[in-house]
Amino acid sequence: MFIFHTAYMLSGILAIVGVMLCFEKRMIFLVLSGEYLLLVIWLRIRNGGLNFVMSNKIGVTFTDMLQWFICGPLMMSFAPFVGLRASTIFGGRLFATMILYRATTNYLVFSFATRKFAEQDEILIDEGSMMTMMNVASGGILLGIAIIVGFARKSHRYQLYSCPRSQKDENKYVWQTKKLQNRFVEFDEQAVHLFCTVHPIFHHSDVILPWVESLTSDSYIFKHNKEGLSGDEAQLPKTCGSLANFTFAYLFEQIKYRIGFYKGDPGLASAIEHLENLEERLKVERGRPRKSLVEDVGKIQEEQKELKEKKEKNAHQLEKDEEIATLKKELREAKAIIDAFEKCE
Repeated sequence: MFIFHTAYMLSGILAIVGVMLCFEKRMIFLVLSGEYLLLVIWLRIRNGGLNFVMSNKIGVTFTDMLQWFICGPLMMSFAPFVGLRASTIFGGRLFATMILYRATTNYLVFSFATRKFAEQDEILIDEGSMMTMMNVASGGILLGIAIIVGFARKSHRYQLYSCPRSQKDENKYVWQTKKLQNRFVEFDEQAVHLFCTVHPIFHHSDVILPWVESLTSDSYIFKHNKEGLSGDEAQLPKTCGSLANFTFAYLFEQIKYRIGFYKGDPGLASAIEHLENLEERLKVERGRPRKSLVEDVGKIQEEQKELKEKKEKNAHQLEKDEEIATLKKELREAKAIIDAFEKCE
């Protein structure tokens, strides 16, 4: 990796020096602008938009364009970071193509520039020495590529020069198979992290909207919220990745904002309505703090105890009333016998 990056950067610097010495300065700007324009056109065709993968805004912003410029014409001209091969950025195919393109153009431009070195009095190095440096840099690039590809794991080697599926298709595959990644133990945790981190342009609406409508108050992310907090303060569990410990209200706000990207989809209206109903249901079911619920349970237990005592007291009083009624009945019977006896006399 060190050999490749060193040789690649040397090749880029030599090409820039050659252009600055033998061509007009504005040529550098025009070439970089042209390459950036081609990259923008390609991104627009592949992704359907120019939003950067981690963008939090639905529309394209200046920051998105700047990030693509930094990752594209700048980094790929001097320091092609391996992470740029990810399907969310360029993908392995474009990543390898840009490296070969830059290494080739650097060599051709510098070779053409060295022919004019003899015409520059301020250049003291001869043409042969300059070309030797470029040949060494080009050889280092090829050697570095051979080492990187040769020592890469077989399971991941293809990612350096190929991209079978776009990030959009990969995300759809994850949603359809419910395949868990990294440390996630439940799919809703992963879905919340993935959808609220990666821009909606890299997701398919036909899997996102049904997932939104599948959320219920019994979903894992709502049942396993942080203890001691509920209602407006209720927080998502720590296992929700980038949304760990964020409130339920923030989650609903983010989901509503992001699915708004799928404007025109027939399922959007029902998904938003479902989210609003779910949010209200959670406020009702978990609207009171846990401490308050404990106090309420205590009050209910006390009321039940008082009611039990009252029932027991009433039962005791009822027994007394029954005894009194029995005594009265016996007295009436005794009086009737006495009256009958007196009449007989």
